[in-house]
Amino acid sequence: QEIMAMEGGGEIARFDPATKAYDQYKQVIGYYDISPAEPKIAFDLLNYAPAGNEIIHVSNLELNSTVDLTKSDGTEFHSLPKFSPDGKWIAFVAAKPFVDFEQQESRLMIVPTDGSSAPEQVFTGAGVLDPGWMPDGKSLLVFVGTYESPRIVQVILADKSVKELAEGRGWSVVQK
Repeated sequence: QEIMAMEGGGEIARFDPATKAYDQYKQVIGYYDISPAEPKIAFDLLNYAPAGNEIIHVSNLELNSTVDLTKSDGTEFHSLPKFSPDGKWIAFVAAKPFVDFEQQESRLMIVPTDGSSAPEQVFTGAGVLDPGWMPDGKSLLVFVGTYESPRIVQVILADKSVKELAEGRGWSVVQK
């Protein structure tokens, strides 16, 4: 079992409790996720404010074999990568930089971790944030909306349908 963590400067570090080895990488990264299926890390380079060229990368845990899974033309950034439970897909958010994040239309995307096909849009909404896979890998939960009026929705991947699950700052259940 290994522990990956961010250090104060945005650099990634890895600790192996069994060997007590601590490795610090001179790579500043933004959001990241570790594959549950194999020793891989998905990450973006968003470390403060988006510039519009941040993309999703996947690498081995040593960060010496990195593959760019997405491309950017400078008009949007890709962030918040999350591996699917089987490790075969990565969900992420695509959005335009320098726009009020809560108000803009952002997109929930998925892409195979092997890069065998282009990213696919599965949901669009205002302020899409924090995608999370359901344990069966067939749907994603995501926060959408504004701070004043947040919602949690479930996106079913088979047909891209959306179920409203909770809304409001008190998290009132919408559907049981």
